Amino acid sequence: MKAKTALLGLFVALTMVFASTTLYESGTRTTVTSTSTLTQTLTVASTTRLTTSLFSSVLLGNTALVLNSSDGLGLSLQVEPGLNGNYTITVRESNLLNFVNNVTEADEWKYTQDSVAPCGPDPYTNPVEFAVVQGHYGQDNYTSSKALPFYNPDIVRLCGEVGFLGGPSAFAFQPLSDAFSFPSGSAQPEVGAASATITTSGYWVGGQSGVAAALEPFPPGTYTVIGADEWGDVVLLQAFLE
Repeated sequence: MKAKTALLGLFVALTMVFASTTLYESGTRTTVTSTSTLTQTLTVASTTRLTTSLFSSVLLGNTALVLNSSDGLGLSLQVEPGLNGNYTITVRESNLLNFVNNVTEADEWKYTQDSVAPCGPDPYTNPVEFAVVQGHYGQDNYTSSKALPFYNPDIVRLCGEVGFLGGPSAFAFQPLSDAFSFPSGSAQPEVGAASATITTSGYWVGGQSGVAAALEPFPPGTYTVIGADEWGDVVLLQAFLE
């Protein structure tokens, strides 16, 4: 009851910030369908939350926000249009509580591709990631989609994870914030913000078999934006470019 009251209070605060008008609740899974025109060329059509935890899902126009009462975190995904055909995409994990929240590291990614990094998600660097894919994908087939690269494939990158010895580690999220230290309690913790964002007008093509890499503008069509965190939470936003 206390957790539900706390989340309700946070929801009221968030609606004041984001001007939300719609709240959907479910014990296992929910699908929120709405239409919100961002510009004359981009329409965000729907958002899907995939989880097995008790949660509330709020559609805030061009933002999908998920409140998860099991771990006290909120996963949000946002797409905003800009000038010259640019779009800004942001995924963020925030502590919903007004005190430090220690959440155990899980590494339970449901989607292992990342549009901003060729190596995929690294929980020791950032517990969230996002991908943009062409086509309309839903909860039954999003894992089969291919992320569009927002990085130059001609630039060589070394992949690898930083590991920590000992038992399960935890993220220490600051109150009502996406700022964290990891592992919690360490003398020299990794610190950062549980968010990822990019502004781009397209994606990279080429860079293989001697073909020079080039940035290609987004062609008209349907796109699915996938936001995920390492606790197995996923948010989907459908976008249509004309």
